[in-house]
Amino acid sequence: MIRCVKPTKSGVPCKALVQPPNVACAAHADERDKQLARDLSEWAIAQYGNGFQDGRDHPEPCKACQEHAEQQRADRFRLTERGKQIVCCGGGYAYTWDGDEPLAIGDRVLLPGNWLYPGPSQDVVRSLGTDYAGPLQRVLRRVDDAVLAALS
Repeated sequence: MIRCVKPTKSGVPCKALVQPPNVACAAHADERDKQLARDLSEWAIAQYGNGFQDGRDHPEPCKACQEHAEQQRADRFRLTERGKQIVCCGGGYAYTWDGDEPLAIGDRVLLPGNWLYPGPSQDVVRSLGTDYAGPLQRVLRRVDDAVLAALS
């Protein structure tokens, strides 16, 4: 919604709300304003229809874009970072691991806290490697039966 702002009889700008494509309220719209609103409306309808027609005429670029994005992800995918193993846990976040033995899918790990959950938390390794390019936190430790008993 926009304001009319055309001058009233007293000279003060009108404060009536106007729905585009109208440019002035019904009380202050002259023939030029009405024609402009009709032209804008016709143009918007034509552009809307053109967008649908373009989508019907050219469905393949979307498939090509998907393939390009998948290739870019594959190019970024990595299993290690600076000699440390990269693992993804249940929440979908990636972490580094620099322990003596590599982690495997299904291993229980202790993860660092964050601003929402400040204490460490347990999770399970769901996959190895990531295509995420940002900084990664590290896994605190592998959770074996002895650590699990101590935490309970």
